[in-house]
Amino acid sequence: MAIRLRILAVALPLVAGGCKYWLAGHSADHAVVIHGEGIIDQSEGTSKFTVKLDGRDVVCQGTTAKADNSSGVIGAKAKFEATCNDGRTSTGEVVVTKLDGGTGAGTDDCGNQFQFVWSTVEWWVKDQLESTRKAALQRGSQGRDKCDAADDPPPHLEPFI
Repeated sequence: MAIRLRILAVALPLVAGGCKYWLAGHSADHAVVIHGEGIIDQSEGTSKFTVKLDGRDVVCQGTTAKADNSSGVIGAKAKFEATCNDGRTSTGEVVVTKLDGGTGAGTDDCGNQFQFVWSTVEWWVKDQLESTRKAALQRGSQGRDKCDAADDPPPHLEPFI
């Protein structure tokens, strides 16, 4: 009986349509590290997610929807859209590359390009996040968030007199 209850406890959320996943990634220049989580609605082929940018007060809320031409499980694609509390928006695509996760890439409206991994296996994503953070530190996070740069004053072309 206990085994049946355990199986039911695991299977019920999946049947009900809610499957949690985690994601971790970075900008193309490794200046910005991202991480978050979401819930997949398997019956609709959609998901809702929240992403945070490390070291910034930026939180993004988004959705995914299965791409029209996508079929099957491995190789299935979805488009995503997200809006952040600092006003930026981003779009991109996710791909299922294994039964418990995949990869994704997108661009925000400031021109930052991001890539990430996602999985229903939390510990694996947390390992990926730590590796990503270490790589960013080793690179010295030399790049910049292009949305931050948009607030910079324009450069002076003529010397001050």
